[in-house]
Amino acid sequence: MLQLLLLVLLLQYLRQLLLLLLLLLLLLLLLLLLLLLLLLLLLLLLLLLLLLLLLLLLLLLLLLLLLLLLLLLLLQLLLLLLLLLLLLLLLLLLLLLLQLLLLLLLLLLLLLLLITTTTTTTTTTATTTTTTTTSTTPTSSTTTTTTTTTTTTTTTISTTTTTNTTTTNTTTTTTTTTTITTITTTNTSSSTTTTTTTSTTTSTTTTATTFTTTTSSCRSSSFNIMKRLVNSISTLICRFHHHNKQILNPVV
Repeated sequence: MLQLLLLVLLLQYLRQLLLLLLLLLLLLLLLLLLLLLLLLLLLLLLLLLLLLLLLLLLLLLLLLLLLLLLLLLLLQLLLLLLLLLLLLLLLLLLLLLLQLLLLLLLLLLLLLLLITTTTTTTTTTATTTTTTTTSTTPTSSTTTTTTTTTTTTTTTISTTTTTNTTTTNTTTTTTTTTTITTITTTNTSSSTTTTTTTSTTTSTTTTATTFTTTTSSCRSSSFNIMKRLVNSISTLICRFHHHNKQILNPVV
């Protein structure tokens, strides 16, 4: 009986040992599983870290791209500013050319005022000759000859105008030649010859008239107008230069 009891006790003890062993095995398995899980978690964490690093790299790349875009925008703004400066310089050059043209026009006007003006008018009349002859025959012969000759009549008007003086010269030359009247009467029966000659000569008549007029009022008015024009253009040029200085050097 004791032996049976001992056997039973041994069996129970063995069974308990087996159970304990099984429990230990289970615990070991659980520990292994836990270790595996921990490893997996570590791997996941590493992956997450890698992803975070990739995200950071992407963010850095985006920031670099943004910086490049900003640099490009700044370059474009600089180019636009350079273009605007070039346009302003071109406008300034054009305005300077216009000012030079205005000054040249003023100089031309002054030269035109200083240039003299001369006008000459000449009038010439024609020459007229009239001859009349009358003859009667046979017993008595009467010859009447009338010759009238009017030569050239010349009128010359010369006008010279300067900025100070207007001079008018009028020269009239009239030349009238000889007027000859010849009457010849011949009577054959009494053999008497009568000759009558009348000679009238009117020679050259020359009239010279000189008028001198000083146009001081016209000169003063023209110079006043030119002075006003020069003053107005000089004020415009000064204002333009002042405006250009303000544009190129703005006051902060």
